Amino acid sequence: MSAKKKNKVYHPDSDFRERLVRFDEKMKAHLSKEMMYLTEKKDDYENQILQLKIEREQRDKTLFQHVEQKDIRKYFSPLNLSDLEEDKKDEKQKELSDQMNQIQESISRIDEHIEEIRELIQEMDDILQMG
Repeated sequence: MSAKKKNKVYHPDSDFRERLVRFDEKMKAHLSKEMMYLTEKKDDYENQILQLKIEREQRDKTLFQHVEQKDIRKYFSPLNLSDLEEDKKDEKQKELSDQMNQIQESISRIDEHIEEIRELIQEMDDILQMG
């Protein structure tokens, strides 16, 4: 047994270095998965924004497609029903815009989180290069 102890030279720095390298690899794997998840989530949010923009544009088209006809009916209607319809459409437009803004804020938070992950990975690389 004493021969085995002599062959194995204990270097605390090399053991620490190996542990640090393993930790670095595990953290990079974890952070890479997190970045992939966040990127997919960001893509989903961007697709939602695109869908909302398409919906809003379709509403704009129907809203202004027959402007002249609506104006004529407004003059002959005892009740001002067209104004009520316009208010409902405006409210829906506002709701769509609010949804888009909320999603845009979520995308911004995801971008910040991704940037933090990149900085962590870079800092870990710098630490390993120094050691």
